[in-house]
Amino acid sequence: MLGERPTTNKIRMANRLKLEQQKLILRLLCEGNSIRSTSRVTGCHKNTVEKVVFRFGNACQEFMDERLRGLTLTHVEVDEIWTIVAKKQARLTISEREERHDIGDIYLWTCLDQHTKLIATHVVGKRSADMARRLMLDLSDRIELPKPHESDDHAFEQRQYATILQISTDGSSHDINRTATVNALAAKSKPYLLSRDSGFPRLHSVRSRPKGRRLALRGSTAR
Repeated sequence: MLGERPTTNKIRMANRLKLEQQKLILRLLCEGNSIRSTSRVTGCHKNTVEKVVFRFGNACQEFMDERLRGLTLTHVEVDEIWTIVAKKQARLTISEREERHDIGDIYLWTCLDQHTKLIATHVVGKRSADMARRLMLDLSDRIELPKPHESDDHAFEQRQYATILQISTDGSSHDINRTATVNALAAKSKPYLLSRDSGFPRLHSVRSRPKGRRLALRGSTAR
């Protein structure tokens, strides 16, 4: 209305860190600094540092889910990295063991390509068969599998199954990963052949893990 004094209330913008400061936080954390140390160096509160890490982690997860598709991998090394959350597994009470699955011993499951050093997929959770199944299901959705007719005889040439992927695991978790691999690829195993024998010295020579177990996935790629 005319004659009324204009209001002086201004819309407050959200308090957001500058991009350079967010990059500094991530750089310090990647160099091995703790959250409290990063908070002291940058002058930001530790909750702000955690929010930056959480937001950046979600962005990386979306980027991997979008771009890491149709991968042509030859040798994948499956491993687990141990850590603890809140307290060790031996310190958990009976009720916490039954109800809480986000504290105690936590493992980072990784699928690392031996040649390119690319981590095709990863999951975070307990060291259980369910987490191994989730890891292998995600890996099967990311790799490029041959079509069923590629192994058919053509032009008087007899074709056969060729190895398209080899999965190596350590001896302690070989049985868990082997069962998870078979279950994850069961829907795609009709045109493919899963070889579950652990003795493949002639298939590939794995010098980096002489004591480990090897699991070969054979598909319908013609040699």
